[in-house]
Amino acid sequence: MPELPEVEVVARTLAPEIEGKTITDCDIYWPRIINYPDDKEEFKTLIKGQTFGRIRRTGKYLRIEVGEHYELVVHFRMTGKFQMIKPEEREQKHLHLFFHLEKEEEGLAYIDVRKFGDIFLVPKGEYQQIKGLYHAGIDPLSDAFTLEALQERLSSRKRHIKALLLDQSVFTGLGNYICDEVLWFDGEQGVHPQRLSHTLTPREQEGIYRRILEVIQHSITLGGNSFRDFTYGEGVKGEFKRMLKLYARKGEPCFNCGTPIERIIVGGRSTHYCPNCQRL
Repeated sequence: MPELPEVEVVARTLAPEIEGKTITDCDIYWPRIINYPDDKEEFKTLIKGQTFGRIRRTGKYLRIEVGEHYELVVHFRMTGKFQMIKPEEREQKHLHLFFHLEKEEEGLAYIDVRKFGDIFLVPKGEYQQIKGLYHAGIDPLSDAFTLEALQERLSSRKRHIKALLLDQSVFTGLGNYICDEVLWFDGEQGVHPQRLSHTLTPREQEGIYRRILEVIQHSITLGGNSFRDFTYGEGVKGEFKRMLKLYARKGEPCFNCGTPIERIIVGGRSTHYCPNCQRL
């Protein structure tokens, strides 16, 4: 599933393509991709004639202003993506939505091979229909994400640190590969993924905070990560995968000490760590 960096890259690359462009019509090929409103004709009525505005991201959700009063909210899940295509290219198998744009040769297509994605059209700022967004925690790229905020949330909870970081109601946007990477510290002792969060020292808390920002920014710079089927736009894949220190490297040597990376399950998720650099 795309995490914060991947959705941020989508937001940045999609903005110049559609911001300020007016929707003349919308073709719906897979009605179930629209979670809200329930009436798909209402969806078309509300969106027709509106103009795409500013594109934002909260956690793993993409938020696109539609006119003055609505937002198109997208959760890509595993294989969802937006792509600019010409109307005559709409016959492709996995196309679920197509937005016709005024005075444009191409329109905006939503394509999703596995049909896991979710799309909502809601009044601006009203996310009661979107559970994950309504209860979203602090976004690591927001001003609210400070060292003090992280320390308060880690110190006040008694949970495995990996599971806590994955909790979207605590910090939104952090997924499996980011959480593995941020617990490994370059050139120094890191944090075991099963450490209880309230036992972390100030040095470890500061290290996690620093690594969250480093990993996210580095991943965004390299176009994000791509696992399995997830791509951007014209099928372009992110390049951060080649920079991973832990994730999906079971049995390979640690970049710090050479010890083989091990894999365990934490909070129901596959987890990678170095048994020497991240001692329990």
